[in-house]
Amino acid sequence: MHKYSFGDSDAVKSVLNLVSERPGTMVFVHCGALSVGIREKLNIPSHFDLRKSSPLEVHRIAAEFPALNFIIPHFGAGTFNETMMAAELCPNIYIDTSGSNRWIRYLPVEVKLEDIFRRAKELLGADRLLFGTDSSFFPRGWNSDIFNLQMEAMKKAGFSIEEIGKVLGGNLRRLLATPDHS
Repeated sequence: MHKYSFGDSDAVKSVLNLVSERPGTMVFVHCGALSVGIREKLNIPSHFDLRKSSPLEVHRIAAEFPALNFIIPHFGAGTFNETMMAAELCPNIYIDTSGSNRWIRYLPVEVKLEDIFRRAKELLGADRLLFGTDSSFFPRGWNSDIFNLQMEAMKKAGFSIEEIGKVLGGNLRRLLATPDHS
């Protein structure tokens, strides 16, 4: 997590100017709460300034760099409303679905993962959603249970097979401009 205002940082803008010259470059910006299981297990505190992890910061910079694509992981990790607002206003912001989605417990009302997928699809369309594999930590690695939960949630949310294919890899392939080898 960054400890500076993403939208106000000259260093960030310098890097973004540089990477904007490379087609297919995407900028991954973690927003919201960061829960790192290994830190919890080792009783290591997480000193993150949540004020500086808002998707509204990403909106500011994404609007300034419309040729770059930005990815906000974990549906915004507890900042779902702000993530949807930022992404709806900036077509170059994409949402990554990765993680356990434990952040749902921070929402003011009880919702299910399929509700999150449904709302994201309603606001942004399936073309702006990216499945992510960031669901655990080393040495355990990727958690297939997360994949199964997200597949079930997309089906319950009314995603078509074509839309699920886009989320699972088609959208990223398009963003990277790589050929389809299927």
